[in-house]
Amino acid sequence: MLRISKNIIFTTGLLPQDITKPHEWWYYGLKHSQHISFYSVNTLEFIAQKYGLNFLTNGRIHLFSENNQMQ
Repeated sequence: MLRISKNIIFTTGLLPQDITKPHEWWYYGLKHSQHISFYSVNTLEFIAQKYGLNFLTNGRIHLFSENNQMQ
């Protein structure tokens, strides 16, 4: 994706601070064996730093950007 644009807007549920048991979190699909990946804010910040980008989130919508003027 970074070959196309250095500015990427995406949505994903973030990994909770306290890891929830599978039967207590709606995100797990135990009956249909879904394959999913979870990201924490720390992981997304690491990815941004690795590629020289800024990271901004409101908890649901996330942005990687090369713009240094983000607030």
